[in-house]
Amino acid sequence: MLFRSDLRKKKDLYQRLGVEEYVLFDPLGDYLRPRLQGHRLALGGRYQSIPLETDGSLLSRTTGLRLRIEGENLRLIDEATGERLLFVEEERAEREAAQQQAKAAKEQAKAAKEQAKAAKEQAKAAEERAEQEARARRALEEELTRLRKELERS
Repeated sequence: MLFRSDLRKKKDLYQRLGVEEYVLFDPLGDYLRPRLQGHRLALGGRYQSIPLETDGSLLSRTTGLRLRIEGENLRLIDEATGERLLFVEEERAEREAAQQQAKAAKEQAKAAKEQAKAAKEQAKAAEERAEQEARARRALEEELTRLRKELERS
């Protein structure tokens, strides 16, 4: 079988090159059982199988990542932080969500700015009305005073 001989050649090559870890993943399970397999370079320069954890994941000492099968994908998890590295689709969705949030925040800020401007204009209009009323009141008081004086003279 061509697939198996290719694997053997690659594994031998990586071993000669001193590649510390060699991981295989078969997304559909057509060729490998188990679908996730790892090999670590041991003393003597030969690969030894990396045992899978009870949950079927594999810990890579070289990268510090835990590899876990999720459907047809291989999830990478930072072992030190527990943080999941995102798939391209997840990164895109997060980026789009962040852009939508930024857009919504920008629109809210714009609306708040417009409301503040409208409130300022209303306050200015109210102030102008109050000044007009005060002028009108003074004019009426002056006219009333003038008329009283005129009445007193007659």
